[in-house]
Amino acid sequence: MNVNTIDLPRLRHNWNEDFDAMMAGVLPGYDDAPYAFARYGDGEAAIISERKYRTKADDWTYPGGYSEMSQHLCNTLTANTPGYYIGLPSPTYEPKYLEELVRYVRVPHNRITWAKIFIDTNYKRFKAKMPSFIERCVVVSPSPMADIFVPPNGVNPYCGDAIIDNIVTQLKRITVPVLVAAGPLSNIIIYRYWSKQPADSRQTILDVGSAIDEHPKGRGRRIRTYSRLQHKRRDWAPFIGGVPDV
Repeated sequence: MNVNTIDLPRLRHNWNEDFDAMMAGVLPGYDDAPYAFARYGDGEAAIISERKYRTKADDWTYPGGYSEMSQHLCNTLTANTPGYYIGLPSPTYEPKYLEELVRYVRVPHNRITWAKIFIDTNYKRFKAKMPSFIERCVVVSPSPMADIFVPPNGVNPYCGDAIIDNIVTQLKRITVPVLVAAGPLSNIIIYRYWSKQPADSRQTILDVGSAIDEHPKGRGRRIRTYSRLQHKRRDWAPFIGGVPDV
């Protein structure tokens, strides 16, 4: 199957329509090519920029400085593989984090959307679909109830390529869509799976992060509120000029 000739999610750089395009890939009846989606926020920006960082809601910290994690995350931003999508911080609401990340991006802008596409004002829509997702998908997270377990504190120190490769080996046997909620490790897992799995055997794999926290198969230790931001179509405009289209 040639993914270049099959419809992948068509991002319109519209908050609601991009959400619908992404969600189509994990719902029954979706007949187009699978795709990968990795998201980048304040934590990933800190690691890539070698800044000290402490999470507000999760159980990992970063001491600052260059590390293996920094290089791995940079590599995930330079991918220009068909079917590989990324989410970046909002240029309106999170310009500092976007500035730290965008210099490394080589994913074409028509495969980039907001990192928070599943939360904020889209969260209620995501939550309504969650039962279907959980029934249909495999969940990768630090929860003991996850289908595939990820070390909860694998960022600092980095849990190691052997553990990530073992997770990817398990994913390569999966024949249904995959939801990943593992902090910055999600990006590495998704990138490595997409790079190593033959195109005709890939499954849709999404970095859903904390959007899945309320479900017992997610990381339900902390429930967050996603009603702060009202993203507009105009919010996308700075991305177009700031991200290389290669």
